[in-house]
Amino acid sequence: MRAMVVAGALLGFLAFTGFDCINDPFTLAVNVDPIPFHFAVPVGSTTPSDKEVVDLQNYVDDDYVDDLISGAVNDIGIRVVGSHTGRSVSGAVTVGNGTTATTPLVTIPAGRSWNDYLTERRVATSPSYLTANSAGLDTLVAALKKRPLGFVTVQYAVTLGSASVAGDSVIITIYSQAGAGIHP
Repeated sequence: MRAMVVAGALLGFLAFTGFDCINDPFTLAVNVDPIPFHFAVPVGSTTPSDKEVVDLQNYVDDDYVDDLISGAVNDIGIRVVGSHTGRSVSGAVTVGNGTTATTPLVTIPAGRSWNDYLTERRVATSPSYLTANSAGLDTLVAALKKRPLGFVTVQYAVTLGSASVAGDSVIITIYSQAGAGIHP
């Protein structure tokens, strides 16, 4: 009998104190489509740079875009198009949450060849080819958490050992994931 009174009192306490753990949302992992940035390298340039702005809302499933509560960057890849044996390449990629890109994201170290990047190199699997900067990763995560989702700008700037030719391009891809808060 005493146990029943205690249980009843506890249940009454929980019911009237705003205790709502049952109504807390759970997080559902939502894949964000790969976000590609494709830059054509101007013919004859040895120090090309360019920037591109994308709307993140275009890369998230419409069913979850209003419920996103977290974000994560899984990887960043860089690939080049155009074969130039022996041409050296080095440079950097910057990122911004909005329409300017000033925060360092990835560095391509000196002493690398253009041909090293004919196959996509990723930060997670090719650390000697790409070095990530935590401030840039934080900027991307903040962009994924911003409501409403906004724009992200990526800019590249490289130094080439010889002038670029027609058809050269640089492709930067961001692989990310978000978490949607789902209420039962």
